[in-house]
Amino acid sequence: DFDSLILYSVFIQQSRHMFKTIFAEELAILKDRRETSKWTGSTHESVYDAATTVKGDFGEAIMSRCLNDLNIGADIVDKGKGDFDILIDNGMKIENKLATEDSKGKFQFNGIKVDINYDYVTLIAVSPEEIRFDIVIKGDFYRKRNTKAGVLFGRSFVPMTRDGDDTYKLHVHKDDLIPLTEENLLKKLKDLSIIK
Repeated sequence: DFDSLILYSVFIQQSRHMFKTIFAEELAILKDRRETSKWTGSTHESVYDAATTVKGDFGEAIMSRCLNDLNIGADIVDKGKGDFDILIDNGMKIENKLATEDSKGKFQFNGIKVDINYDYVTLIAVSPEEIRFDIVIKGDFYRKRNTKAGVLFGRSFVPMTRDGDDTYKLHVHKDDLIPLTEENLLKKLKDLSIIK
């Protein structure tokens, strides 16, 4: 009847108002929490805020450009889509992974596949004010996956899903990575015989 319809309409309008109030209150809380983040106002805040694909593109560009700056020819292949991201002139294939620092000084590198065509994984670790890295030989991931030990160089290396065996995540503490500098990158590339 008409009275019921009016009451229902009033109820809906009040609910919409309440939902808007709830949303506004929660957004204010989120904003307050965001303003106290270690990322707020930092040099690399835009990396932290970026979508996952954009972060990946950033990491690929950083590594490719750093290699080229060291006179090591390196090109991003197929826009980083496929088995590997970067091809070095000597034929080495690099899969690049980027992670941002969490509240405990750790990084989680996701989507590491063991059974695809690459030689090394570069780990680009972005903190609010610095970028660190490491390079891992694919074989180290492959061997560790097959031992089921779940630890790689003291780092947690586990499947992305409970029963998964094709894609892994690697947890690394900031102290286990080295600053991304010309000297450190060149030394690591030579230590792993990626270059001579």
